[in-house]
Amino acid sequence: MRGAWGRRSRRAIALIVVAVVAALAAAAPASAAVATGVHFAPRAAGVAASVQDFTYETFEADYFLVRDGGGKSHLFTTEKIVARFPGFDQNKGIVRWIPKADSGIAHDTQIVNVTGAGGAPIPWWTEEDDDWIYVLTGDDSYVRGTQTYLISYTMSDVVLRFEDTDADEFYWDTVGTDHPQPFGAVTAHVHVAGDAASGLLPDRVFCYSGPDGSTDTCEIQPSTATAWPAEVAVWAAGLGAGEVADRSVSFTAGDVDLGPDENVTVAIGFTQGTFSAPTPPPAPPYPWWQWILPFGDEPNLPGADIVNVYERLLPYAVLFGMEREWVDVIRSSAPIAAATTHVSLFDAVSSQSLSDASSSIGRLAATPVTRGGWSSSPSSSSSWSSSGGSSGGGFSGGGGGGGGFGGR
Repeated sequence: MRGAWGRRSRRAIALIVVAVVAALAAAAPASAAVATGVHFAPRAAGVAASVQDFTYETFEADYFLVRDGGGKSHLFTTEKIVARFPGFDQNKGIVRWIPKADSGIAHDTQIVNVTGAGGAPIPWWTEEDDDWIYVLTGDDSYVRGTQTYLISYTMSDVVLRFEDTDADEFYWDTVGTDHPQPFGAVTAHVHVAGDAASGLLPDRVFCYSGPDGSTDTCEIQPSTATAWPAEVAVWAAGLGAGEVADRSVSFTAGDVDLGPDENVTVAIGFTQGTFSAPTPPPAPPYPWWQWILPFGDEPNLPGADIVNVYERLLPYAVLFGMEREWVDVIRSSAPIAAATTHVSLFDAVSSQSLSDASSSIGRLAATPVTRGGWSSSPSSSSSWSSSGGSSGGGFSGGGGGGGGFGGR
């Protein structure tokens, strides 16, 4: 026993000696540095911590709102985004995500072009998932200092009609509530085409600013109508919108010194019937029995919920390749008396729009899921607009559009 203890003692002492020698060896360079007057420099101050560590100086957008020959709303948006990156290699560009749908209603979002300042060509590409189109700028080169990005895109069904309001509403977020960077200034110019402008309600124009849910108001004023850009006029003509610049009306809204995740929302009301505006269904989540079991309100009867069991089951029909037959079932179930008063998501189903419509309805059967962020730390989900923005009861983040921003 004593021999064993002796061996253990000697082994322990040896380990202690080795540890002390190693510690002294590690301390020797530092001691030598002090003795010789040499000081090791700390970590360079310009080392990047995150691709999100930059700011946006300004965001200025022009929203051109038109009504096509059938009364459907369409929006041509041009955004001018000025970012200020640090003076060292950290960022290669920005990521801008734009919604493909709001409130369960597909927007048919299409990116038109992405350029730099003055229309200069820059590298860019898009990626997408079920909810967003992501615009990514740049290549493998780093960018420093002030950089300008111009992004233009089109959307449809941007004016909604809510059952608890007496107006068609263009209720729209600008920068959204999902961006870790602050904005020095956010400005929105809304241009309404002449035929749609005739339905404007002058006392139903509002602006809201701040974080999601903020009821703080911001300034929105009529502005001088100017000639519409040629590309916008051509786009509108292709929709059968007529002479858009004739008798058009413009508004300018905005705010300054917005913090991360803060937003400006504009809300403009129109007389009901100005647009062929869809009515959003209730926001999810829905109890499972409301979209699985075949009971409850009869589809499309006056006063029935637009999200009825027949329409909720469309994704399953799509799964089995029977979508057209099921759409016929939905249409045949609508009483003739209700056809002129009830707005259904399938009133205008066509061979071109069936896929988009069924995809939109499919989103209604599940709770929105968190978006897998690109380089952005905050997360967002499919948005669901609220009503009342044009009557003064709205809030920042309560509209469609918006989306988010990040760095790459």
